[in-house]
Amino acid sequence: MVSTDGTRDLQGRDANYKTTRRGLVAAAAVFAAMVSTRKAHAFSRPPWDRPPGGGGGGHCVLRGTHVLTPRGEIKVEDLAIGDLVNTFDGTAKPIKWIGRRSHGGIDTEMLPIKIARSALGHLVPHTDLFVSPLHALYIDGILVPARNLVNGRSIVHCSPADFDTVDYFHVELNGHDVIFTEGAPTETLLADGNRQFDNWTKGVELSGDAQPVPYAPRLPANSSAVIRSRLRSAVSPLIDIRQPGDGVWDRLAERAETQIAA
Repeated sequence: MVSTDGTRDLQGRDANYKTTRRGLVAAAAVFAAMVSTRKAHAFSRPPWDRPPGGGGGGHCVLRGTHVLTPRGEIKVEDLAIGDLVNTFDGTAKPIKWIGRRSHGGIDTEMLPIKIARSALGHLVPHTDLFVSPLHALYIDGILVPARNLVNGRSIVHCSPADFDTVDYFHVELNGHDVIFTEGAPTETLLADGNRQFDNWTKGVELSGDAQPVPYAPRLPANSSAVIRSRLRSAVSPLIDIRQPGDGVWDRLAERAETQIAA
């Protein structure tokens, strides 16, 4: 018969094992994806030979995504300049500009990330949310790019088989802000004059601030930073050197495991 203390000790060791395994598996997945992407780019056209307009990384939401406004939730593609949208501080602010980008022959790096219903909290988002990998969500006072949140369960990379083309939209307000997409707090466009959208010429007069002020601190989204974050999570049962963003991933990954087990 196992004593009460022995049972707690066993449960603690099991939890530590799961934490370490979760972090190592996630780090390995990011590393494998990084190697695969670099190999693919070795055979792709160089940056100077790619078509201008709408290229590069983006921070956008997929066509069909609902944005919260004083009139209710409206699909992002149905919004217009001047429309009011609800922001995180409780006020409604007018749209300054809306960027659009369309991608065909999908590049893996541009495939959306799916944030499943209730992945961030109860009914947050209230339905599946699809965003570009670099689009940030506002969690625990920091901006976390979607690719930093991938856990293979409730937050996953979409498959190329799911899309022939991808249409992204990005809302700009007078300053960097946080709005609600499918009920989840997500960033607006941080305008620095480099609008890499298909319709950028129409907004060329909106050059943006030379040094735009971000709404909150933003986590780095490069693969090496994400791998280091997962490794810090993996060793946390032995030595806890996690940073705030690491804790966000740990909590959401554990939440996903609990939801699956329930």
